[in-house]
Amino acid sequence: MNNALDKTNDKPQFSVPLFQKLDVIENSDVLLNITATAYPSIINYAWLKYGVPITETRSTENLVDTHVNSTTVRLRHNRNNHKAKMIQSRISINGPTLRINNIQRHDADEYELEASNSQGSTKTTILINVLCKLNFVVFVVN
Repeated sequence: MNNALDKTNDKPQFSVPLFQKLDVIENSDVLLNITATAYPSIINYAWLKYGVPITETRSTENLVDTHVNSTTVRLRHNRNNHKAKMIQSRISINGPTLRINNIQRHDADEYELEASNSQGSTKTTILINVLCKLNFVVFVVN
């Protein structure tokens, strides 16, 4: 019996919740990698912000893995913020992977990932909240 005949066609499904919240520290690098499963298994991915697709670019820098709600997130705090060391594009995508280098307050928002195949599409939303460091000024009065 052929296993391919036993499979039913299905639109993509994510193994993570369809809405997630992620808190990250300002000036960190963030890498989200969220895959879907489907049959047929050829899946097209589109990342959106404000409902507009994010242009696809490639980035290969390795970071430290952290797991948040079954999603692999890679974070690294930038200790050296010299522009010469910044990667060419701060926000890039490659299929199911979204990368934001040196995340800033204005990057905080809802990001959507849409996975589609010939049977339909599914979206998942990630709310990224950027946590800012507080600077205190102490005045001494004599």
